[in-house]
Amino acid sequence: MDPELLYARVPSDFVGHVLSFDGSAKTEKNGGYGSCSWILWRLSTWDIEIAASAHLSSTTVNIAEYTGMNHGVAAALDRGITDLIIVGDSRLAIQQSMGVIACKKDTLQVELARHKALTKQLGSTRYLHVLRTYNALADALATEALEAKAGRVILNAERKAELQVLNSIQEILYVDRDSAKADETTPNITAVTRNQARRVRFKDNETQNSTERNSAEDNSAEEPQEIPWGRRNN
Repeated sequence: MDPELLYARVPSDFVGHVLSFDGSAKTEKNGGYGSCSWILWRLSTWDIEIAASAHLSSTTVNIAEYTGMNHGVAAALDRGITDLIIVGDSRLAIQQSMGVIACKKDTLQVELARHKALTKQLGSTRYLHVLRTYNALADALATEALEAKAGRVILNAERKAELQVLNSIQEILYVDRDSAKADETTPNITAVTRNQARRVRFKDNETQNSTERNSAEDNSAEEPQEIPWGRRNN
């Protein structure tokens, strides 16, 4: 099927909400814990309604990504949002949610069922799968939570402003970019590898590069602690 028919693209004057999400996990031999993140954007201004992460005591990368996506949808529902565009670099979570590929693992079926129950409460749900370079902010929040072993809600206005400046989702979401840019950035659903994408680093976060990702199964999520900016371990 034509990717243009599968994936959401909107004009630059679109007014609505976008959810970006991500998940990370250590391999079982390195602890088996993980993290997830979600950012709820209000368009067309790209204001942040919530940016949060959660520590997951026992998980895999696929479960972590589903968890971040589902936390984000729940946050949208809590705010009375009825229409949502979900953006992420997890081809599996997005295409399973769209019914494009089958969900065969029991643990993922649980997460998919929860996702369907959540999105059923929305008026409309659209999806956009992107390269990680366009999802770098959600990726960075998940990485921070993985390293700190603690989730957080970003409350600091300066940090939110930094996220807004670094955001690049609009480069791939908007359909009315100039033709050269559009040709360059159209989503490719068949040639995405996790080592292709660069990561955005924040001023206070110069560590990383050792994150290990796992794609097996199982789950266990902890809700994020609502704390101001400033790292604190659980």
